[in-house]
Amino acid sequence: MNILETIQNRKRRADADADADFLRAMESSEFRRNETRISKMSMAAAMGEIGADAGYRELLARRAVLAAKLSLNVVPRYVCGRCGDTGYTDGKPCACLKAEIDEAVKACCGLAPQGALSFKLDIGSFKSAAHGMFLAKLYQKFEEYGARFPGAVNTFLFLGEAGTGKTYLAATVAADFLERGRAAEVLTAYKLNNTFVSAHIGKLGEKEAAMEALALPDLLVIDDLGTEVGFKGFADYLLMILNERQKSVRTTIITTNLMQSALLNRYGEAIFTRLTDAGKSACVQFMGANLRRNAAAGE
Repeated sequence: MNILETIQNRKRRADADADADFLRAMESSEFRRNETRISKMSMAAAMGEIGADAGYRELLARRAVLAAKLSLNVVPRYVCGRCGDTGYTDGKPCACLKAEIDEAVKACCGLAPQGALSFKLDIGSFKSAAHGMFLAKLYQKFEEYGARFPGAVNTFLFLGEAGTGKTYLAATVAADFLERGRAAEVLTAYKLNNTFVSAHIGKLGEKEAAMEALALPDLLVIDDLGTEVGFKGFADYLLMILNERQKSVRTTIITTNLMQSALLNRYGEAIFTRLTDAGKSACVQFMGANLRRNAAAGE
């Protein structure tokens, strides 16, 4: 489930809880009489028979008082009062959506919880300024790609050693997709493997739902391919997802510490071809050693 869906599910739960409480409140004759007056006044205002605010606010205030007496919440209680748990205010991402994305990116990248990330790449997270600039230029290209999404090239393979910025860049690109109102999903190869195992042993409907959840997001990031536990059917399911996503022109980013020869040996020619097909795929090599800051070491 992507971050926007998580927020909007909170809205659906809040709406459903308020609806259920409203039905219980309507069992009270006093509350029911007040609702009848509200309905009549709303209709009269709509017909232009009375002013829109004539006594209406007093009735709404009385509704709140009567509901409180019954210990019920007939108005949805949203986590975010700014956007009402929609994720957007005035057509732009709400602060709550940005905060959720910040936390997801930090969790994915193993970053410290203090301080919010920007939607732009934070090149200060790396000790080498030159390497940070390399990542910033790459991110700019992906921003341009996101602006004209979808594109003919839709599968990106990020290659390089641990700590060279592959996961960080992929997660920040996912944040950019979300900011543009698109669906993005970020998961580790380990979690992907668990999803495939659950789909494999589950019922047909569960398998289809799991595959659909991986095939439908505008962007799917698979982090650390090669670290997953060796489920025998992993390659078959991965090939199925890559095929579906390339056919529907949806973007996939895969990060890995493996060299191309190791990918070919481990996953076979069919998957390797889809990851390196010049017409639909692009390989991005991240150079250098581990450049992450090591706060514990005082660097």
